Amino acid sequence: MTNQDKIEQFTKYRCRLAIRSEYEGNPIKPECVDHNGKEVVLSASWLMDEDDKYPGEWAMTSVEFDDPLLKEMGIGWIASGDLEVIDSV
Repeated sequence: MTNQDKIEQFTKYRCRLAIRSEYEGNPIKPECVDHNGKEVVLSASWLMDEDDKYPGEWAMTSVEFDDPLLKEMGIGWIASGDLEVIDSV
Protein backbone atom coordinates (compact mmCIF):
# COMPACT_ATOMS: atom_id res chain seq x y z
CA MET A 1 0.00 0.00 0.00
CA THR A 2 2.83 2.37 0.78
CA ASN A 3 6.49 2.73 -0.09
CA GLN A 4 8.21 1.64 3.14
CA ASP A 5 11.65 3.02 2.25
CA LYS A 6 10.31 6.57 1.85
CA ILE A 7 8.92 6.76 5.39
CA GLU A 8 11.13 8.52 7.93
CA GLN A 9 10.89 8.08 11.68
CA PHE A 10 9.08 10.82 13.65
CA THR A 11 7.78 12.42 10.44
CA LYS A 12 4.07 13.23 10.25
CA TYR A 13 2.14 11.96 7.23
CA ARG A 14 -1.34 12.52 5.89
CA CYS A 15 -2.56 8.99 5.15
CA ARG A 16 -5.58 7.28 3.70
CA LEU A 17 -6.67 4.06 5.39
CA ALA A 18 -6.32 1.09 3.05
CA ILE A 19 -6.69 -1.75 5.53
CA ARG A 20 -5.96 -5.23 4.21
CA SER A 21 -8.93 -7.60 4.28
CA GLU A 22 -6.66 -10.18 5.95
CA TYR A 23 -3.02 -10.55 6.99
CA GLU A 24 -1.46 -13.98 7.43
CA GLY A 25 -4.89 -15.55 7.86
CA ASN A 26 -6.16 -12.95 10.34
CA PRO A 27 -9.26 -11.14 9.03
CA ILE A 28 -9.77 -7.40 9.32
CA LYS A 29 -11.32 -6.29 12.62
CA PRO A 30 -15.04 -5.68 12.05
CA GLU A 31 -14.79 -2.24 13.69
CA CYS A 32 -12.21 -1.22 11.03
CA VAL A 33 -14.13 -2.21 7.88
CA ASP A 34 -16.13 0.99 7.47
CA HIS A 35 -13.09 3.24 7.87
CA ASN A 36 -11.21 2.33 4.69
CA GLY A 37 -10.65 5.45 2.60
CA LYS A 38 -10.73 7.87 5.54
CA GLU A 39 -7.80 10.25 6.00
CA VAL A 40 -5.78 10.68 9.18
CA VAL A 41 -2.48 12.34 10.16
CA LEU A 42 -0.05 9.85 11.68
CA SER A 43 3.58 9.80 12.76
CA ALA A 44 6.10 7.07 11.94
CA SER A 45 7.07 5.79 15.38
CA TRP A 46 9.14 2.62 14.96
CA LEU A 47 10.16 0.15 12.28
CA MET A 48 9.01 -3.33 13.25
CA ASP A 49 11.55 -6.14 13.55
CA GLU A 50 11.29 -9.66 12.19
CA ASP A 51 9.72 -10.89 15.43
CA ASP A 52 6.99 -8.23 15.40
CA LYS A 53 3.48 -8.70 14.01
CA TYR A 54 4.19 -6.76 10.78
CA PRO A 55 7.94 -7.17 10.12
CA GLY A 56 9.53 -4.44 8.02
CA GLU A 57 6.54 -2.12 8.35
CA TRP A 58 6.31 1.12 10.30
CA ALA A 59 4.10 1.43 13.37
CA MET A 60 2.17 4.62 12.66
CA THR A 61 0.77 6.39 15.70
CA SER A 62 -1.62 9.23 16.21
CA VAL A 63 -0.30 12.78 16.25
CA GLU A 64 -3.12 13.64 18.64
CA PHE A 65 -2.98 11.91 22.02
CA ASP A 66 -6.51 10.58 21.73
CA ASP A 67 -7.26 10.45 17.99
CA PRO A 68 -11.02 9.87 17.59
CA LEU A 69 -10.67 7.69 14.46
CA LEU A 70 -8.12 5.28 15.96
CA LYS A 71 -10.11 5.24 19.21
CA GLU A 72 -13.30 4.34 17.33
CA MET A 73 -11.38 1.54 15.58
CA GLY A 74 -10.10 0.28 18.95
CA ILE A 75 -6.41 0.53 18.05
CA GLY A 76 -3.43 2.55 19.31
CA TRP A 77 -1.33 2.32 16.15
CA ILE A 78 -1.63 1.02 12.59
CA ALA A 79 0.88 -0.77 10.38
CA SER A 80 2.10 1.23 7.39
CA GLY A 81 1.03 -1.61 5.09
CA ASP A 82 -2.57 -0.68 5.88
CA LEU A 83 -2.09 2.89 4.70
CA GLU A 84 -1.63 4.90 1.56
CA VAL A 85 0.73 7.74 2.43
CA ILE A 86 -0.48 10.88 0.65
CA ASP A 87 2.20 13.34 1.74
CA SER A 88 4.24 14.59 4.72
CA VAL A 89 2.82 17.41 6.80
